[in-house]
Amino acid sequence: MDSLPTVVTVAPKPGLPKVIGSLNVAFGFMLFLIGLECLNLIGPSFTQNQPFKLERGDAQSFYDQFRQRQIFELQAREESTTDESKKAALRAERLELTANPQKDIDKHLDLKSINHVLLLLNWYFWADFATAPVLNLLMLASGIGLTQLRIWARKMAIWVALLKIVRILALTFFFTIVVVPQARRAIDGVAHTELGKVIIMKANAAQIKASTGPPAVIYTAEDFALWMATMAYFCAVFGMILCLIYPAISLVILTRPSVKAACCLDEVSGTEEREGELS
Repeated sequence: MDSLPTVVTVAPKPGLPKVIGSLNVAFGFMLFLIGLECLNLIGPSFTQNQPFKLERGDAQSFYDQFRQRQIFELQAREESTTDESKKAALRAERLELTANPQKDIDKHLDLKSINHVLLLLNWYFWADFATAPVLNLLMLASGIGLTQLRIWARKMAIWVALLKIVRILALTFFFTIVVVPQARRAIDGVAHTELGKVIIMKANAAQIKASTGPPAVIYTAEDFALWMATMAYFCAVFGMILCLIYPAISLVILTRPSVKAACCLDEVSGTEEREGELS
């Protein structure tokens, strides 16, 4: 005689979905507010179909303002230092910057390449800010349901976690594979102009000022674009890992049999209560 199959019972753990639900409410609400603030800052340019763009004359204006500010900063540093060698170096740097103002910056820039990168960034931010509020609202709704152990809330939370993971991976892929390489080429072109010179000078000054340990990295026109691309890759990958942690954890927890059983148990008890009221 064949033996009966062994039935393995799963002990419901209602505490886990309630914890995830509470976190979904907190994160969903907070991220939704942050998303609204971001939309408030750059949303008007999107709604008016005005993507980021560098017009002729913008680079010259930026160069003039940036150069003048850099001259003032060099003069202030020169006056504040007591080291004669540093004072002489700062004076030479300031005089060089003062003596050679350029009035035709636009002629030395590839505006088409720069604006193409800005357009890619525009698409990136559009995709980011258009999808984030929707998913965060769904996260908030699923969190409220999970605190009450609703089956629909568990399913919604799983889908939200999956969509968040896909969204983060897609945005990171687009940024690292499409945006950064083209931005690097555009930055490399700018770095070898007078505009790039003052930008690199400012970046080096900030590096030296912030350095408290080993000697600061000094950028040059040859490696500035590489350094910027490296930092962009690092920030993108680090941000991706950080953003994937919670969706991955919630996905693992919500797909556990004990969590599913806890939500089903609540649904069964609710059905029994309704049947009792009818009888």
